[in-house]
Amino acid sequence: MNLFRFRRFSTRVLALVLGLLFAALATTYILVSRANTANALRQAKSNLELGARVFDEAVRQRIDYLASSASVMTGDYAIKQVLLQETPDTRTLASVLRSYVMRVGAPVVVMFDPERTLLASSEGTMTDENREPFRYLISQAIQADMPRASGFSYLNHQLHVLVVVPLYAPEPNIVAWFGLAFPIDRPFAQKIKDTTNLEVTFVSIEDPAHPRVLATTLPDPAAAIVAPAARLGARTAIVDLPADRYVSLFKTQALLGEDPVALVLQRPLSPELAPAAELETFLLRISLAALALATLAAFGLARSVSRPVLALVGHTQRIARGDYAVRNTTYRADELGRLSEAFDQMARGLDERDRVRDLLDKTSPPRSPPASSATVPPSAAKSARSPSSLPTSAASPPSANASPPPNSSPSLTATSTA
Repeated sequence: MNLFRFRRFSTRVLALVLGLLFAALATTYILVSRANTANALRQAKSNLELGARVFDEAVRQRIDYLASSASVMTGDYAIKQVLLQETPDTRTLASVLRSYVMRVGAPVVVMFDPERTLLASSEGTMTDENREPFRYLISQAIQADMPRASGFSYLNHQLHVLVVVPLYAPEPNIVAWFGLAFPIDRPFAQKIKDTTNLEVTFVSIEDPAHPRVLATTLPDPAAAIVAPAARLGARTAIVDLPADRYVSLFKTQALLGEDPVALVLQRPLSPELAPAAELETFLLRISLAALALATLAAFGLARSVSRPVLALVGHTQRIARGDYAVRNTTYRADELGRLSEAFDQMARGLDERDRVRDLLDKTSPPRSPPASSATVPPSAAKSARSPSSLPTSAASPPSANASPPPNSSPSLTATSTA
């Protein structure tokens, strides 16, 4: 507590004014900083939501493109001629499908018969694990009587978007099903990033204890940090990466009969905070300038308050030494001014009292010492004051017209009178 005890009143005033101003400026700066951070987070989350919609639109456009490409393939005369054979030549079909790989931009093109049996594949051979997603989509299209079906699934442990389209000969007779698959890989994620300016990461959470990065635009060390955060199930979060803090949005993407994957869209927080940081820096500079000006103003205020008080202290000390002629030379309209006037009135009153006393001392005659102290010895005065030593007539109070007895001694009479 001794730290905040000041010996000078001006120092107290200065500390009080600067303390209040500093508290006000610090509170304002903190509130503005928090508001800017909250606004930056809202803006970042809005951009992430927009990025999620852009991803959905990009996938939809890719599915539409694959479906339209499959529709073009259904009109291929060579394919229809092969299918009209009693035993279709699978090698010829595979060759035709491989020719479409480059034309439609889909690395995987397959054909199934109406019973969902694989007829041909652009990859030559296909495992049952890779066939099953196409069969699942064909079943969905048949049950819902849809002209096409699409979804996400794994092919060779790589995430793909799949589309199946029927081949009519003629409609509504379905003689085959075309299936196309497009990989969700790093080039696809990079296209999303180029469009949205967001970092994109696909994470498999089949095994929550060991999430697996499927595709990402981040460096591998940063992606390894993002993968565990994807399994927490939060909608948005702030993830600290080596380069920056990233506002992250986690979007669940369903798969065909399998556990979903997580799409992680991220935006660095520093670009969002850059305008706010400039504003905070400007506010900090203004606050420091205001604090410097307030220091000068508070110092002047403290001196304007302490000077009259110190002057009154000096006047009081001079009055205590008997100098009643001292007067204040500066008058104010505030309480300190009223106090100065009161001191002047007190000094004038004391000065007037001393002058009256001096005058009385000069005009009054000197006093003589009492006669009894010179003529009456102490023993006689004591006996005179004793009632037993007096006559009976002297013990009783004398009348107003009574005169002293003739035989009374002058000394006794003087003593009684005294």
